[in-house]
Amino acid sequence: MTNAAVANITPHQDQRLSQPTRPVREVRPAVDVYENADELLMRADMPGADADSVKIRIENSLLTVQAQREGSDATLQYYRAFQVPDSVDPEGISAELKQGVLHVQLKKHERAKPRVIQIRST
Repeated sequence: MTNAAVANITPHQDQRLSQPTRPVREVRPAVDVYENADELLMRADMPGADADSVKIRIENSLLTVQAQREGSDATLQYYRAFQVPDSVDPEGISAELKQGVLHVQLKKHERAKPRVIQIRST
């Protein structure tokens, strides 16, 4: 760093630079995915994460799940990404965090659900 660059550091920035940073450890949580006629169900193990830290996003059929929690020696960042089929309705996605397990429900479009065709006899 040049002297000019150092001179432009404010006291607040200097204080942040001198503080030790916690290491970040990325964790790829175990995930189970189930499918039935109406929906896909996903369960992801995220022990210690709280609901406020969980972020779920869908964009261009890519569902991303991430969360963060403070561990004893590092910050843990959970992250997984999944390509979801076109049969999933993006407006029909809901999630709940229970006892460290994230439950994501991905409802299918009505047009993607199986349908029984009635046969007429003449």
